[in-house]
Amino acid sequence: MDFQIRYFSDCDANLKFHKQSIKCFSPKYLKNTYPNGGCKVLGEVSGKSIKNPIGAVQIGTETHDVAVCGKHASLLWRTAGYLAVGKDEFIALKKSRVFFLLILLGLLAGLLILGALLWKPASTPSQGGQVIIQPDHPLPPLDDNSEKLEDDDSQKADAPEGGGSLSMIYTLDATLDLSEKAIGIYFKNPNASSHNVTVDFYIISGGSEYLIAQSGLLEAGYGLTKMTLLDNAPALQEGLYTGLYRLHCYDPLTGEQAMVVPSITGVSITVTN
Repeated sequence: MDFQIRYFSDCDANLKFHKQSIKCFSPKYLKNTYPNGGCKVLGEVSGKSIKNPIGAVQIGTETHDVAVCGKHASLLWRTAGYLAVGKDEFIALKKSRVFFLLILLGLLAGLLILGALLWKPASTPSQGGQVIIQPDHPLPPLDDNSEKLEDDDSQKADAPEGGGSLSMIYTLDATLDLSEKAIGIYFKNPNASSHNVTVDFYIISGGSEYLIAQSGLLEAGYGLTKMTLLDNAPALQEGLYTGLYRLHCYDPLTGEQAMVVPSITGVSITVTN
């Protein structure tokens, strides 16, 4: 059968349907006007050709198949409005959700990929397939420039459980070659030390501290004579600067970092180009 659209002055919605603007009733209008029922939805139209239509309806300049109610799955189609075809009789206008679902799936896929990139498992398989479980407090990597102290015969002193001792050997003079970004220092962590250390090197100016270099791990029995200027260090000129070392101490067995961060102040830094 053919359905004839009837237009009423109280149509409250304008929809784009197959590139045509049409007046219709919104789903909210039908809900408010017929709170207890009393209206009939005779069919639904999506603008697509279907098998076994129950009729046809002309919308603007185009004629479309009318399907039985429920023909278009609610997951893929939504009811955008209603066309009046008689007294209290309507045809539902269906619009595809596919575009929205594709965007939603794309966002979910992006979130899953981002989560996979950010999530780092506590264990990592080795090349042989065996799982390697990382310790709770992994030590920093060893400094590439560290050197073993060949003539160091110092012995570790007895220390209470959870305690320790440091016996650093150092000078308060350092050099910085700006062209090579090379920093010359003299710093030793002798065998007598109970902790491994990393060294942060700062320049002090105007009461502020500026980080210029960071070392890797120095185990007990190793020393350091050179560091590398950080790429994001402040711009410096030739001359004399005052600096300090700040030491981060690590238990060599557990990897736990000591709460106390010792500082060595009064370091004189001669900067050259």
